[in-house]
Amino acid sequence: MNPASETTDRETVTVCIPTYNQASYLAGAIQSILAQDYPVDQIIISDDASTDGTPVVCERFAREIPVLRYFRQERNLGIERNVDFVLRQANSTYVVRLDSDDRLLPAYNRQLMEAMRNMPEAAYAHGDVWEIDGKGTRLQLRTLHRAAGFQSAREALIASLRGFRVTANILLFRRSALEHADYTKGRGNFAEDYHLAVSLARAGYGNVYVPESLAEYRVWVDPKGTRTQRKEQELAGLVRVFEEQIEPGFREADLAVKLVLRARRKYALRYVTSLDEGRCSPDEKARLEASLIKLGDSMALQLLIQLNRWRLGFIWRGWWWLIDALRGKVKKWLRSE
Repeated sequence: MNPASETTDRETVTVCIPTYNQASYLAGAIQSILAQDYPVDQIIISDDASTDGTPVVCERFAREIPVLRYFRQERNLGIERNVDFVLRQANSTYVVRLDSDDRLLPAYNRQLMEAMRNMPEAAYAHGDVWEIDGKGTRLQLRTLHRAAGFQSAREALIASLRGFRVTANILLFRRSALEHADYTKGRGNFAEDYHLAVSLARAGYGNVYVPESLAEYRVWVDPKGTRTQRKEQELAGLVRVFEEQIEPGFREADLAVKLVLRARRKYALRYVTSLDEGRCSPDEKARLEASLIKLGDSMALQLLIQLNRWRLGFIWRGWWWLIDALRGKVKKWLRSE
């Protein structure tokens, strides 16, 4: 596969913002784009029929910023279709996807474009991000433990067994690669970015990693538990990634398919903790159990589901809390070296 080369003399960049009901954060996202040391050629916002003050904020910025285009959807499209819509509006060399509650740091465009410049087979570039809370306070730096620079398509496909291997879904894409993959069309909600990344690897594209803090990614704590109710859809999205992209990709590349089954089972075991989260009704919990079994059934999974029914799920949850804490300490130690 030889990705089409860009024909423009000057490399151009568009930042695309899909948004829904995040009026209070939009200004911060837009201001972070305007502060780039490699200026953007266009900012495109697609408002997915927000019911808060998003239209007011967007219309004000559209009047003040000549390069900003604002689209408001007449009805709610959902994450995947809204992302697909806004990405397709760009006609630049590079396209950045930025969610409306996140922010770019000033060197984001310049550093990632430099990393992509001599890598025609790279579909996207990504870097480290700071986790921030609802007030914008930095919590921790997210990094990847992989070599800096280019990762081939085959390497990216193998790495996909361990998930969407970026620190956050704030990516700079080569537009021609997005066109080749047909953007996010038909990839489903809540795992559309993971689905797209594996699709790009199957198409022969690699990616570039720059181990520098280049953006801020907002994490959420939801006391009402409404975000945990998305777990069923997230699990369905993971099943689609494995069934529609990873397993076919492994067969095409003559890689061991048994590794895919093993990865699915590990995912399911990790997600068992979702049975204890939020305020699930018995019917919702039953559907979550069915989704976990579909993702990766095993004797271990059946045992953990039964433990949860006996209200002993805290044992497995505590184990994962310990593992995550140890990983955090190791990452912190590695960063300090």
